[in-house]
Amino acid sequence: MTTVPELPLLQILPYLFLYAAIAAAWLPAIVLAGPVKNLVPGHLLAVLAGLLALISGLISPVAAAVLLVLAVLLWASVRNTFPLALRIVAGVLALLVALLLAMHKVPGFHNILLLDKVRFSDDAIPFTLYANFDKGMAGYLMLSLFCSRVSNWKQFLADGKRIALPALLTIAVLIVLGLATQFFRFPLNCRKRLSSFLP
Repeated sequence: MTTVPELPLLQILPYLFLYAAIAAAWLPAIVLAGPVKNLVPGHLLAVLAGLLALISGLISPVAAAVLLVLAVLLWASVRNTFPLALRIVAGVLALLVALLLAMHKVPGFHNILLLDKVRFSDDAIPFTLYANFDKGMAGYLMLSLFCSRVSNWKQFLADGKRIALPALLTIAVLIVLGLATQFFRFPLNCRKRLSSFLP
C-alpha cells in the first residue's frame, strides 16, 4: 500500500502558512498604531510562507523573485492612481507570469512529490500528486488582490454560513454527475486506499 511520505516540519510549515493565507484572504485588515496602519492577515501569512519556503529550500531566490514580481504587477494593475495603459500592461504581464507558474515553467520551485504513479484501482490510470507551492502562491496573490475583503468578523462569519449550503450542494451535484457519467467511481477497496492519507 502506498503511503504519503513523512516530511520534515520545516518543509510542511510553508504549505501550512500558505493554506492559512488563502483561508484568510477575506479577513478584514487589522488597524495598528505605527508605521503599518493596516495589517492584512493573509499578506502576513503569505510572506511567512515565502520566507519559510526560501529557508527550507522549497524555492530558490529566483523563484522568490518571480513571486515578488507577480505581486508587484498585480498591485500595479489595480492602482487607480496609475494610468490606464500602465494598469493594462501590468495586468497582462501578471497574467503571463501566473500562467507560467501554473504550468510549472518557472525554475526554482522544488514541489514535494506526495504520490508517484499510484493506481487506486485495477482499472485506474496512474495518479501522481505534487504539493504545488507555485500554483498556490500565485492563486493567493490573485485572490487577495481581486476579492473583496469583509469589513468585520461578523460579516465574515455571516458570509461563511451563507455560502456553506450552496458549496456543499455543488460538491454533491458534481459527485452525482461524475458517478452517473462514469467519469469516476469509488472502488470497493477505497477505504483501504484512503487510509494511505491518514497518519
